[in-house]
Amino acid sequence: MYLTRWMCPLRLKHRVTHRELAEAAQVSRQRIIEIELGTDYTTEYQRQLVAKAFRSVITKRGADGAPLEKDFEKLESRLLEYAKDGEELL
Repeated sequence: MYLTRWMCPLRLKHRVTHRELAEAAQVSRQRIIEIELGTDYTTEYQRQLVAKAFRSVITKRGADGAPLEKDFEKLESRLLEYAKDGEELL
């Protein structure tokens, strides 16, 4: 089993693309992928950037964003933490 950050299963479950997050965060798609993969040291700035991007996607989706918002609220503080083996994704 490989390590994955919580933002990945949240993103996949709710069909949020890297491009969608990148546009919401005003960064490149590659930067979102790097953050998701944890290729460098995690910073508070990155956590805030990803949270802001998810919030923007939720707002943009309107009523359709309610399920994403519910799961986001559970995981907001843990978006860049790694899920442990056997831990329920959502």
